[in-house]
Amino acid sequence: MPTIVKETGVAAPPDLVWSLVSDPGRIPLWNPMAERVVGGAAVGDGIELIGDEGSLHAVVEVKDQVARVCQYKGASPMPGMGFTGAETVIATGSGSVYHNEETLSGAIATLLFPFLRRGLARTYQQQCDAPKAYAAKVVTDGSE
Repeated sequence: MPTIVKETGVAAPPDLVWSLVSDPGRIPLWNPMAERVVGGAAVGDGIELIGDEGSLHAVVEVKDQVARVCQYKGASPMPGMGFTGAETVIATGSGSVYHNEETLSGAIATLLFPFLRRGLARTYQQQCDAPKAYAAKVVTDGSE
């Protein structure tokens, strides 16, 4: 199955970046694809990210606050395509690294991935870069 891996350095403490990416209620603050989010943040909770291109439904499978890892699985707005993914925030000497990895599943994903690869890569990179800009604003302004 096709896998997309993106990461970006963030000049902010890892706990701040983790709080942004692991709390569904804060996702619309930084994710340009999510206008609003419905659902909870605990393991087993369902989450719906609602944006201008439809809704993504996901379920949190693993959430480790200490390791700063969140694993999830879900379905895309495109019928017959699902995904599993993980977000990880890694501490570095100068801040953090936000790492996002998603594996697409279903016959439609395998069929369309060669045609959609470049566009998906751009979209995933924009999504991966988004917490960087928001975290920098929080660090600079000291508020959300």
